[in-house]
Amino acid sequence: MLKSIIYFLYLNIQGGTNVNDPKFGNLVLKKTKIIFLNINKQVVRSFHSSFSNYGKRLTNAERNNFNLDSYLKQVLVGTILGDVYMRRFSKKANVRIVFRQGSIHASYLIHLFNLFQEFVLSPPSVSTITDKITGKIRYNLSFATLALPCFNELYESFYLNGKKIIPNNIADLLTSVSLAYWIMDDGSFTGSGLKLHTNAFNLEELNLLIEALDKIFILKLQLILLIK
Repeated sequence: MLKSIIYFLYLNIQGGTNVNDPKFGNLVLKKTKIIFLNINKQVVRSFHSSFSNYGKRLTNAERNNFNLDSYLKQVLVGTILGDVYMRRFSKKANVRIVFRQGSIHASYLIHLFNLFQEFVLSPPSVSTITDKITGKIRYNLSFATLALPCFNELYESFYLNGKKIIPNNIADLLTSVSLAYWIMDDGSFTGSGLKLHTNAFNLEELNLLIEALDKIFILKLQLILLIK
């Protein structure tokens, strides 16, 4: 019985590191515990030393004072294509953004936190997930932004009825910065190419992505369907 179809965009590139190489994986695993144990102390120290002391309840005027510059908007486009998800609790409510990564990618999550620190009220938190089959525990690091008007435009572009989509004007939104963060969120090296995990989108949306990538970056693309 067909359970799911997983889509990949395969980008042919020259060189690169094979992240599936056992030596690479072992090196990362050895360093992860050390990084993860120290990460919270470092983040909290940085957060409290540099964060503007907003109250827990902002006025509408204060929320309207937050603005996304061009670079952060490009970063968000890439991360929305990847793992980031956006929340809006009602049609009239402002949007908040949730960033989450596994402990192995803690340093990347902290990098994102540093970029968006002015939009949040608390440093990243740790959560645990227990695999129901193996019983193994995985650790996640996450943070969420305030619900702000400056995020509403991107939500309205990338979400329809609460579901993430690819907007028709993706070619106008995607930049080299966006592609870089999309790869960091959902990319993996494989051989001489790069695999982008895009199973959240349907075939029509993937064709929009392929057309945009080809138009902007002139990349050789191959759509791979894995059926589970």
